[in-house]
Amino acid sequence: MKERMLCNFAIFFLLVSLIAPLATVHLQFQKEEHKIDLDTFDEDKGIEKNLIFKSRTRSFSGTNANASVIEQCNMGYRIPNSSASLECAWYIHDKLELYGLDAEFQDFIGDAGEGAGVRFRNVIGTLRTQKETNRTLLLGAHYDTRPFSNTNVSIPVMGANDGASGVAVLLELARIFGERTTNLNFTIKMLFFDGEDFGNGTTSMFYGSRYYASNMTTQEISDTIGLILLDMVGDADLQIYREGLSDTNLTELLMNAASKLGYLSDGTPGFQGFYNFVNHYVIDDHIQFKEKGIP
Repeated sequence: MKERMLCNFAIFFLLVSLIAPLATVHLQFQKEEHKIDLDTFDEDKGIEKNLIFKSRTRSFSGTNANASVIEQCNMGYRIPNSSASLECAWYIHDKLELYGLDAEFQDFIGDAGEGAGVRFRNVIGTLRTQKETNRTLLLGAHYDTRPFSNTNVSIPVMGANDGASGVAVLLELARIFGERTTNLNFTIKMLFFDGEDFGNGTTSMFYGSRYYASNMTTQEISDTIGLILLDMVGDADLQIYREGLSDTNLTELLMNAASKLGYLSDGTPGFQGFYNFVNHYVIDDHIQFKEKGIP
């Protein structure tokens, strides 16, 4: 099971290498936002080079993200196939459409573990490039919550951090992308997974990501640039280390970007930001894509 502080590199590669050059870095929702000047930011390489915005007023709002977390938690426990889960799926779907993305559901029945026979629902939002390319970047988060906690199997987990926070960040990104006139060099797909942590053992976890990845065609896999996964990004004492199972090249991009933005630890005790060494190995939704050869 995931612990409170287990965050793989993919969680904040998005915020530093994608959001930061475009808008606002917001390492912790409650903190004051730090603006980045796009005209002076210089990253040698990274996904952000493929995004060109004509609007000059771009900002990632931590307030909006926080509000989304509260909205999701107010729905109740988003346990797969519950009324709260269905409400949350529609909430995500409608937000994506509101922001100008093509939104759709991917429904399926669990075929193994404790989720066998359970109906799950992924939500997919697509922002298509106008260029003649099939290249696609995947951004992912899970919206479901655990049906039991580590300390009491009779009490579900509300999932403000483990569930709602990743969704909130992706939806805020969807707002930014949808409200600005963009010229993307690739298509962006936002994947909101169901059934990430439904029971004990990996056969009862990662239902949504496993189903999506297993149904990708060979051509879709070949066209995919990579998956950037957000999970547990609302921790009050967030510290992001290298994650031992993530793509090495993307990890380097993360640390380089964090260093340029001043968010790489210099050894100061209690520093909230990035640490340039492996501290854990996390099995999460990104592994389902890594097994398909997608970084």
